[in-house]
Amino acid sequence: MRPRVLLLPIVAILIAGVSYWRIEWQKTHRQQRPVAAPRELRSAEPFKFLLYDQTTRLTKLEAYLGRTKLLLLFTGAEADLQKIPLLNALADSQPALAAAGIQPIVITAAPPSIVRDAQKRRGNPYPFPVLSDIDPMQPRPFPVHHLWGRVDMNGEHPLTGMFLIDRAGQTATNLGLPQPLDDPGAAIRQLSAGEWPAE
Repeated sequence: MRPRVLLLPIVAILIAGVSYWRIEWQKTHRQQRPVAAPRELRSAEPFKFLLYDQTTRLTKLEAYLGRTKLLLLFTGAEADLQKIPLLNALADSQPALAAAGIQPIVITAAPPSIVRDAQKRRGNPYPFPVLSDIDPMQPRPFPVHHLWGRVDMNGEHPLTGMFLIDRAGQTATNLGLPQPLDDPGAAIRQLSAGEWPAE
C-alpha cells in the first residue's frame, strides 16, 4: 500500500515539471505575432441627430441604433451631389449592402430641394436616406457635421467622411470623437462582399 501512496506525489511532480517546461519552451520558441492596436469603441448614442431627409421627413439616428449595422457617409460642400464618387458608389452598391444587412445613411450640407433635383437628374431616388444637415434651431451651420468632427479647422466648411456603427450601436472613436474610415471606397467594396471592416 505504501509504494502506491508514494507514487501519486511523484506523478504529480512529474506532470508539474513537464507543464512548466512546456510553458517555458513555448515562451522562447513561438513566433512573435504583431498585435494590432485595440480600437476604441464607443456608443454612437451621444452622436445622435434628427434631420430632414430628401422627402422632408424627419429621420433620427436612434431609430436605427441597435437594430442594424449602419454606414454613415458625410458629404462635403459639393453643390452637385451627382459628382460625389462615394455617393454614386454607395448607390450602386445598395443591393449588396442590403443583402449584408447594412443600412447606409448620407448626411449632406445640401438642402432637401437640391437632393431632390439630383435625384431627378439621376433618374431615380437614392435608395437610402439623404439627410440635410440644416437645423434652423442651431446657431451654427452643419450641426451634425460638427458633432461628428467633419468640419474644417475654422468650423466653416463641411468635410467628407465615412463611419461604421455596428449592430450593438458602437462606433470607432479617437480622443472622444468618431473616427472616420481611412479608405471609404475600399470599405464599400468590402461591405458589399459581406465583410465588416471594423471587425
